[in-house]
Amino acid sequence: MTDVAEVAGVSQATVSLVLNNVGGSRVNGETVKKVRAAARKIGYSLARRNPVGAGAIQSIGYIIEDTLTNPMVNIAIEAARQAAWENDCVLLVLPTKGDSELGIAALDILIEQRLAGIIMSSFFTRKISIPQKLRSQRSVLLNCYSDRNSVPTLLPAHYEGAREGVEHLIERGHKRIAMINGPLWLDAYSDRLNGYKTALESAGLPFDPSLVVYGDVRISDGQRGTAALLDRQDAPTAIFCCADQVALGCYEELKSRGLRIPDDMAVLGFDNDPMVQLLEPPLTTIAVPHAAMGKSAVAHLLAMRDGTSEDIINGRVLCDAPLIVRQST
Repeated sequence: MTDVAEVAGVSQATVSLVLNNVGGSRVNGETVKKVRAAARKIGYSLARRNPVGAGAIQSIGYIIEDTLTNPMVNIAIEAARQAAWENDCVLLVLPTKGDSELGIAALDILIEQRLAGIIMSSFFTRKISIPQKLRSQRSVLLNCYSDRNSVPTLLPAHYEGAREGVEHLIERGHKRIAMINGPLWLDAYSDRLNGYKTALESAGLPFDPSLVVYGDVRISDGQRGTAALLDRQDAPTAIFCCADQVALGCYEELKSRGLRIPDDMAVLGFDNDPMVQLLEPPLTTIAVPHAAMGKSAVAHLLAMRDGTSEDIINGRVLCDAPLIVRQST
């Protein structure tokens, strides 16, 4: 510890407080980061010296349905993994395939670990029932929520993001803006529709239900929805796609008809899938803040563990879903 203190420029007592995770200590966040960085720099590992002691490397559990159905969730997982490792924790990702019994088994496995906390996540924003065992653990909900409003929860601001995106189209001079949406039983698409409506209403533009078409959020749904909108006598001049996958289909249909983006039709997406920067033209979209939510979830658990108020999440927190303006609008 003496060497760590020398590299970090702090007292040995401060190093001991940090590396032994003494809850309630008054060591500020910057000093904690400095001490842990110094320990990593010189290869100091309290876990190797005393693997079952107070300073052993801890785990953060990450429970999710799977990482393949919606690969975008891997952005949150990677951000959480990096934030955990920077704070001497290992992220354990346990996919459950939506099986409640598997979810309970995953909790049992995690509770047996030297645990800093548990992230319960979903790849669709939705309401969940919190397992009884989770209630006794440091935990945070990510992209899901429950009736227990006191449970720390991080959710994307779907409504605000959609409103801002449609306002951008209106500012570009569009008055007939269509939407290709997903199923309304999913919170994200219900919220995005409401954001679309609010933006129109705020601009004094009428909401025309016939300009909203629905599908299952696939590329083919984007193609079919765009075709139906283009075949109208009063076709729109801009299309808001509820997801970037839908926007891909929209692009294909527009280009198959010889229409130019954005000259003949402006296109707005939602999600900020990394691939949309490679489209021609690159897609204007609204970003779901996966990385920010992953980092915030880990920061909250570590703050709870260390007894500090910094980074604590109280109740439900809506994370900004910013507009990313590119050439499609």
